[in-house]
Order: sequence, then C-alpha cells, then structure tokens
Amino acid sequence: MMELKRLRRREAAPGVLRPRAPARTLVALFMAVIALGTVLLQLPISAREGSVGWSTAFFTSTSAVCVTGLSVVDIASTYSFFGQVVLLLLIQVGGLGYMLASTLLFLLLGGEVGLHDRLLLRDTLGQVALRDTRRLVLRAIKFTFFAEGVGALLLWLLFWHTGRYDGLTALWHGIFHAVSAFCNAGFDIKGVSESGVASLGVYRTHWGVNGVVSALIICGGLGFVTCSELWEWNKAKRRRALSLTTRLILWGTASLLVGGMAVFLFAEWTNPKTLGPLSLGDKLMTAGFQSVTLRTAGFSTLDFGQMRSITLLISGLWMFIGAAPGGTGGGLKITTFAAVLLAVKSTLRAESDAEIFGRRIATRDVFRSMVLLVLAFAAIVAGTFSMAFTEPQALMEAGYRDNLFMQIQFEVISAFCTVGLSAGVTGALTESGRAALIVLMFLGRLGPTTVAAAMAAPRTPPRRRLAKTELILG
Repeated sequence: MMELKRLRRREAAPGVLRPRAPARTLVALFMAVIALGTVLLQLPISAREGSVGWSTAFFTSTSAVCVTGLSVVDIASTYSFFGQVVLLLLIQVGGLGYMLASTLLFLLLGGEVGLHDRLLLRDTLGQVALRDTRRLVLRAIKFTFFAEGVGALLLWLLFWHTGRYDGLTALWHGIFHAVSAFCNAGFDIKGVSESGVASLGVYRTHWGVNGVVSALIICGGLGFVTCSELWEWNKAKRRRALSLTTRLILWGTASLLVGGMAVFLFAEWTNPKTLGPLSLGDKLMTAGFQSVTLRTAGFSTLDFGQMRSITLLISGLWMFIGAAPGGTGGGLKITTFAAVLLAVKSTLRAESDAEIFGRRIATRDVFRSMVLLVLAFAAIVAGTFSMAFTEPQALMEAGYRDNLFMQIQFEVISAFCTVGLSAGVTGALTESGRAALIVLMFLGRLGPTTVAAAMAAPRTPPRRRLAKTELILG
C-alpha cells in the first residue's frame, strides 16, 4: 500500500503526465493487434488461393487474438503456411497478453515498470500485489514457453508416430497445436479427414494425443500465478499452505472436470452419433476430453452439432463458468462464479458474510463478482436475441433444421466465453451474425478485465453518506 501511494504521488507530481486508464489502454492494444492481424491475413500470401476477404480475415484475427477458436472457414485448407504462422503469432500474443510480452521486452532493454504498467499486469495476470512484477513476468514467460515447448515436442513425436505426416509436417503440427492448446485457443490445422472427421476427431481414441492436449489446456487455464504457487509449494515439500484463491481454483477446476465428464457420459452414452459406438475405455477418455475442452479450449473429438440438447445446455453452463483468473482461458472465471454461489449460500443461511475454507470473502469482491455475472449474462442475452432475429433463415437455407435456437445460443456462449466450440453453424452465418460474434469475442476477452481494471482505481471516499433505507425484495 505504501508503494502504491508513493508511486501515485510521483506520477501525480507537477510536470508529469497522468497515464490513461489501464482499461482503455488494454482495449486499444488489443484492437491494434486485431487490425494488424486482419491486414496480414488478408494478404494473398496468407491464403492458398487468392485472398480470404476482409470479413473473413477480420473474424479470424479477432478470434485468434481473443483466443476463441471460432472460424468461418477451414483453417487447414484456406490458409497457407504463412497465414498459419500469422495465426499462431496472433494466438500467442492474445494468450500471453500483449502487455506482458511488451513489458518483458522493456525489461530486457533495461527499462523500469511504472505504476501504469503494473496495474495492467495485475489485471492480465490476476496479481493481487504490485511488488515483484519483474520476477512474476519472467516466470510467466519461462513457464509459458517451457510448457509449450514440451507439449510441441511430445505432439511432434505422437503425430509422426501415427504415420499421417512426415517429420517436418508433424513438427509444425506439434508446435501449432501445443501453442493453441496452452493458450486455450482451439484452432487446429488438421482439417477434415477422408472419413469426414474434423478437428482432433481422428485422434478420438489416441490416449497420447488426448493426454498431452488435455494437460496443456489445464495448465494454461489454471493461470500463471496459480501454477507458480503450486511449483513453490511443491519445492517446499508441501510444508506451507496454499493461498485461498489457489485452493478455490483447484477445487473448482477438479469439480468442473469430473462433473463435465459425468454429464457427457450420462447424456451421450447411447447417442449413436457421439459416444454410442465407442468401447467403455474410449467413452471414458472421450467424455473426459470434452469436459477438459469446455474449460474454454475449443478443441473437440466429437461433433457438437450431433449432441443432444441437454448436453449443449449443460455445456453452455460449463463454458460460461470458464477457467481460472490470470490464465489463458476465458469465461466468467471460477473464482467469480464461486463468490456468487457463496454469497447466495450465506444469504439463504441468514449469515452476514460469504465464507470459504474458514475465511471471510470481502464484501467488495462479492459485489464485483455479481457485477461481472450480470454484465456477462446481459451480453449473452443480447447476443442471442440479436442472432435469433438475423440467423434462422440463413441456417435453414444451409440445411440446419433442428434445435436452431439451442445452436445459436451455444454459438453465442462459445464466442463470449472465448471457447471456440461450435455446433457447426459458424460457416453458415450472415454478415450480421459474424459481426455479432466479433463483438461478443472482443467483449468476452476484455470485458471482465476492463471492468476489473476500472474498479481497481481507488476513489476518494465521500465526505458524507446518505441515510440507509430498506427495500422490499422477493
């Protein structure tokens, strides 16, 4: 707190320019990266034939920077090697965070990190304290590249071993999918196989590929600070307790993974188009992978367009909850959703405070969680309402007939929560539908962060407080 006050006094001194709001800076940076990616993806060199067009390039660039994974075209057959490299860089920048990468470069050049940059890093990494920024940034960078490097090596060997690709092609596929998985982006360059299976569906029964991709998704979704604390905790031979936030993240992640797997097994066990034809072991592995990918990763080994309505409905809830704060995943965030549930629990029990693990959650954090929940819900409702008016006719003309509203809603949740899973209707959307998803992806990636950053700025307490009144509720 003393450091924060000292830095604020220094930056507020006469002759010193006051920095722009961190939230506005984050928005401007992401918009700039999206614009650059749009220009690069539009170039003829980025496509296998001609150019993809500005609309497709803009949609793909937004989806990549927002680490969503939705695409209106098949990545493998549409984009050249150059285009795929551009896409990979956009995913990396979006997943790692533009401010994090630029701050690392600044530090390597001998610069210092000011209060403005530290506030941005706090919002990007989920960091509570403003001290030790340099150490945290370097650790996050090292952890990211180490995880992606190990994942790329393992996937290269696994892809090469299957005999589908030569050594160099398998290496490129390993690098691309490792980065995409760790950043929870969900983009793949596998294309559609001869049997008509898309994404990672051809590896549905491959334990190695499923295991490596799942591990990368979970590591990226847990967040840099959480993984760092786990590493230090393990080095200390578990002699010190983990922080409340980390324990809540681990408990929430484990519950969602097991619960999601149970939902898929229960709802799709007899579905002949999904889990039905598989053996018991393959059913367990496939259901487990789908549960992992709901942590906003976007990969799939099953066709979500063939799933039952109850599966899509519950999957939407899992996607809405999302991953851990400070990680590469999206969604509302596990801690935010948990804070709201704990507040509901305390209210029903007539308790004055929300509590967990023997600690009281600050009232300010409960209010912030409720604000984020309401804003996220409002964005999803608005997006669903908009697309329900503009898209049904186009989808019916494209051959889609059943569960149109559910598929549209699934697409909206997937976009806002930056998941990337699709019921298969993305390519059939109109320009209005594409625009709606672009806005949702952008809001989903930066909305909660922007709100948190705006709330982070301390305000001068009022000189007086109004008289309290009571409302009749319920």
